[in-house]
Amino acid sequence: MRDTLFRFNLDPSTQFCGGMSGGSVNSYSAARFNKERIGGILSYGGWLQNMYDPWFKYPKGLMVARGSGNNDRGANGWLKKDAAHLKKFKAKIKNWEHKGGHTVPPIGNIREMVKWLVATSGKPGDPEKAKTLAAKWAADPYSKGAINSMLKAITTKPKTYYCTEALKVLYKAMGDDEKFKKVTIPKSKSSAAALETYFGYSAYGAACVGDSARYHSAAYALRKLIKGNKKTRWHGILATFELFSPHESIKGDPKKVLVAMKPYGAKKAPMVNRMILAAAYLENGQKANAKRIAKGIKVQGQHKRFPK
Repeated sequence: MRDTLFRFNLDPSTQFCGGMSGGSVNSYSAARFNKERIGGILSYGGWLQNMYDPWFKYPKGLMVARGSGNNDRGANGWLKKDAAHLKKFKAKIKNWEHKGGHTVPPIGNIREMVKWLVATSGKPGDPEKAKTLAAKWAADPYSKGAINSMLKAITTKPKTYYCTEALKVLYKAMGDDEKFKKVTIPKSKSSAAALETYFGYSAYGAACVGDSARYHSAAYALRKLIKGNKKTRWHGILATFELFSPHESIKGDPKKVLVAMKPYGAKKAPMVNRMILAAAYLENGQKANAKRIAKGIKVQGQHKRFPK
């Protein structure tokens, strides 16, 4: 996603994800991870894979073009339920059907699906004005004014040239985590969820590839946003990276990770937070405390309890 952001000159209002079956599932996930950029889904014989957890927040107004075979019982069995869930996010959905089973739609259907997505897309804004703004941001990217303006563009003008330029400047700025950790991250109810998603998945991506500077920049911003929020899973996700990352530059001090996780691992906390709190105790040699926390964790699947 970073590669396409910098190397390709794409209309930001017409960037879509698509795939067949499991590829469709991944496309829905990509739209969640990249709310600022992905405006539509091309789903071929696909479904949400029962991802109705409130944690999985889809982009508001996501356009979904779904194509499936008339004999595809698996995918078709989820169309109604998936649509009901997606409409909670004001998604725009249109279905195409072709003869056959669990197969890719014929090229004629695919063309119509793409045409519908393009025709339904919003306006991308003025690219020249966006470049002018980007030049101002880049001149002093760590200033309060620049940070506020860029984050506002990302949260209020997604899938536009303004958002695209803001993402580029922020990506470069986050490459110096020492400077980025000195910026003030704005907090407001209207933008909190969007900013958590942006910084959360920025941290996730950076951790996966060992980009320590951008991980620490994103984690800093995310922790500022979620401080005191005991319902979010991001505490456990960040702690997972800092305990078990294969990249030493991402890993943190196990003692500090444990201290940071304690307020967010209470009985009613998200399961991932409880699990990572138990793991943090283990990493610090506190087996009794780890066992105490693990005993009350209920997980999905064949195991009734957190594995001993």
